[in-house]
Amino acid sequence: HFSQNFPNPFNSSTTFRFILDEPAYTTLKVFNILGQHIATLVQGQLGSGEYKFSWIPVGQPSGVYFYQIGVDDRFVSKKMLMLK
Repeated sequence: HFSQNFPNPFNSSTTFRFILDEPAYTTLKVFNILGQHIATLVQGQLGSGEYKFSWIPVGQPSGVYFYQIGVDDRFVSKKMLMLK
């Protein structure tokens, strides 16, 4: 279960929420509009439960970004907008 980041659009930070029904290898990565990797917020085995991770985009310009949540071999990508 993956929620859209909040707030979106955002200014100084945004939060990602998701729920894992069972333990899984999980990744949460942020990419810019050109597809360049900007940050890895999660990379590893997580237990079942609800998770919240924040991203503070220090030094990044305003614009469209994408984040990708990977759970085992399933991936979900969503768009977000940073306005300074």
